[in-house]
Amino acid sequence: MRFFFLLLIHLCSTFLYTAAPEAIYLTWKRDPTTTMTIQWITKNNDGSNAVELYTDATDSWVKTEGTSRPLPQNEPFSVHVVELTKLQPKKTYRFRLKTNPGEELFFRTMPTDLTDAVTFVAGGDTNQMGNSVFEETCKEAAAQEPYFALFGGDLAYAAPANKEEPENAGRWLSWLTSYYKTMTTPTGHMIPLIVTMGNHDVKGHWNGTPADAPFYFTLFSSMPGVPGYNVLRFGNYLSIYLLDSSHCNPIKGAQSDWLREQLAKEGDTLHKIAIYHVPAYPSVRDFKMKESVAIRRTWVPLFEKYRLHAAIENNDHAYKRTWPLINDQAHPRGVLYIGDGSWGTKPREPKKARHTSYLAKTESVRQFLKIDISQDTREFTSLTPDGRMIDHYIQFTQ
Repeated sequence: MRFFFLLLIHLCSTFLYTAAPEAIYLTWKRDPTTTMTIQWITKNNDGSNAVELYTDATDSWVKTEGTSRPLPQNEPFSVHVVELTKLQPKKTYRFRLKTNPGEELFFRTMPTDLTDAVTFVAGGDTNQMGNSVFEETCKEAAAQEPYFALFGGDLAYAAPANKEEPENAGRWLSWLTSYYKTMTTPTGHMIPLIVTMGNHDVKGHWNGTPADAPFYFTLFSSMPGVPGYNVLRFGNYLSIYLLDSSHCNPIKGAQSDWLREQLAKEGDTLHKIAIYHVPAYPSVRDFKMKESVAIRRTWVPLFEKYRLHAAIENNDHAYKRTWPLINDQAHPRGVLYIGDGSWGTKPREPKKARHTSYLAKTESVRQFLKIDISQDTREFTSLTPDGRMIDHYIQFTQ
């Protein structure tokens, strides 16, 4: 009898140890052409932080150990992180978690150049209306076969306006589960996730510190740079600036000084794109909203001086595209402002483009951006969750 009791304990512990993760998601903290960061969530800590990567050269699985940390608020979950390095550019890799060897997954590294065009998707304000709406847009976005997804804040809508209240951990977990379930391309590649924050990702929503966004910085701590604002560079063909529009870092001061320094380093980078939450050029909210004014006074002059090509803006829950702008006026060599955050929101009624000089196109609609970059062009296509094209705009690199 004692033997069967011990066997039962062993089987139960084995089952718990090898239980499937709640969610798996990918991102980068360094060179996207030669690295990949794999993260996953488990109930409690399953005791293993290992990823196994299949290697063609030896026809074998190679194990890489990582780290883990608990989720905030004593939630009974842990996030595990493994960074794979010394990978080959533009290559599909097969991997599995040590504790879940039955599931093999695939990712691809980024190319070192634009011999072939690169596609990615972008948006923001993703989960205001719940998982089913979020997933609907994700499925159409994944169908575009993107290399990665870029989100400009208000991800899970989990943070309260009162700093003293806890975050809604369940919303973070279900958001990641929905992303894991839907964001795989038709060719079977998992889609890495690059994020920046919005007001609903930070307790108190505005003028906080990283301590006010414990879930955001636990789940996405592998992102590069200063907590809250970063730049991710893809060879010399793409730089993505991830900025914080006054949620955990002030717009002015250290962040704008850092932005100036980084933009000055760019040299001949072919595509320079920023993403952040509050729009400098809103389609719905007041043009004089203080965060918008601060961005126009501090970041926009830097965008213009150092020839940023496009800024993906969010927060307004509509679609907008501005004219290329310099000094708030249309200019053929100006900066394009596009997006306005309606991946998973109830659309708002934007200002009519014909009544506002900086707006070229607006629509009250849920949408995401499909962005295609090549040696000669960057193309922005706005699509609805059912695949309807709202807008298409081309910038030429020369």
